[in-house]
Amino acid sequence: MSEIVKPTPTPWKSDSNSIRTKTRGNCIAITYDPDGMDLEQARANAEFIVLACNSYEQLVEALAAVDVFYHRFTEERLTTPEIKFLAKVRAALESAKEK
Repeated sequence: MSEIVKPTPTPWKSDSNSIRTKTRGNCIAITYDPDGMDLEQARANAEFIVLACNSYEQLVEALAAVDVFYHRFTEERLTTPEIKFLAKVRAALESAKEK
């Protein structure tokens, strides 16, 4: 069985088209496209990756709190829009668990 390796702890920061640890500045990744992506697109991708990774844990915790809140109610007491909303919350939480 292979050992589970965890990602580099956040927060991260973007530095042009590279992604670095915020504390020590170690490079985690560099965004580029071998087919010739321009530097502005590479920078935008790095910023987006940093934004998503830095907010990931808080977003998952918030969705889990919403799920716990709605568990207080039975499905029969929820309106159709609430049921659809809860289904999206649960799907997002499941997606966050996938590798």
